[in-house]
Amino acid sequence: MSKHTITMEMTVTIVLVVLKLTDIVSWSWWWITLPLWWDIVLVGLLVLLVVLAMGFVVFYQLLMKLLVK
Repeated sequence: MSKHTITMEMTVTIVLVVLKLTDIVSWSWWWITLPLWWDIVLVGLLVLLVVLAMGFVVFYQLLMKLLVK
């Protein structure tokens, strides 16, 4: 990717900012800027799900050890 490449996320954000500033849409700025930060949110949710799954596995193993005794 060259240093002057415009990504799809940037293009969508620019279009949404123009629509917001011209009062065509009345969405919150959170929604307008969503294309810029949604990757971070998705990765964060994936990490959270993995951590929760690992926690449940550890809890289940600990519970089985306690119940087997």
